[in-house]
Amino acid sequence: MKLRFFVTCFLAVRIVLAQVVMTANFPSELAPGTNRMIEVKINKGAISNFSKYQIDVPANVTLSEGDSKTGNFSFENNRGKIVWVSIPVESEFTVSFKVEVSASASGSGNFVQKFYYLDNGTKKEVEGETYAVNFNAGAAPAVAQSPEPATSSAPATTPASSAPAEPTAKSPGPVKTNPEPVSKVPEPVKANPEPAKMTPPVTSSVPEPPVKAEPVVKTTVATSGGQVFRVQIGAYNTQPPKSKYASAGKATVSNEDGFYKVLIGNYTTRDEALKKRDELKNQGFNGFVVAYQNGVRVK
Repeated sequence: MKLRFFVTCFLAVRIVLAQVVMTANFPSELAPGTNRMIEVKINKGAISNFSKYQIDVPANVTLSEGDSKTGNFSFENNRGKIVWVSIPVESEFTVSFKVEVSASASGSGNFVQKFYYLDNGTKKEVEGETYAVNFNAGAAPAVAQSPEPATSSAPATTPASSAPAEPTAKSPGPVKTNPEPVSKVPEPVKANPEPAKMTPPVTSSVPEPPVKAEPVVKTTVATSGGQVFRVQIGAYNTQPPKSKYASAGKATVSNEDGFYKVLIGNYTTRDEALKKRDELKNQGFNGFVVAYQNGVRVK
């Protein structure tokens, strides 16, 4: 009897440690033609190895990277993924991504979350909460278009009409997590100018991609000796043109773990890399510092 009791307790503890909880701040309504930064709080317990967060979105929605917490972000076939070779050590952390709703969206759609991890070499799957969102043209514009001045100038952005202000006031009501990310939304929204500013260089340098595509692969791992620090500002399934990041400085595209990672700089100290990261953030590039030892990325 005692042995059975201890075995039962051990299995119960293991189940609790392996439990994963995902909480996102999806609003109940989004207006067509708008975008919003979504934050997902992941409580992964004692999981410490290969893991993946996955979310399936409606056909009229696209996702772009926000803060992946050292993971590799990708979006393809209406499915967003963040993959970690080694998941962050914190038992609970928050990732983010930008949701863009097409102007032709209508009706409603479901956002379905899943989390995968390895347990003694066996792949495990956890289903998260599914969020149903209505694409209502008249209900969500204020929430989607006022992230930057939300804390101090929300009324000033809509002086001509009091109607949009009403959704802003109501959005914290049904979704308790809305108030928390509202103050954080201004920071990632600076990534909005990236597509607008970067598009002209792409069109103006159309002949360049065929010429530069081959050299980019050759400079995948470009360090001399010792440890250096760089700022990663993007990760893609396909190789992006370096001209897209011309305003960020000297960019290197490194092919690592099946992803093309865009890296800026080559610094001998982390402080120098952090300073460059802050400068890039002011230019609209959201990135983070990574380290390389003798040309190999330090996990």
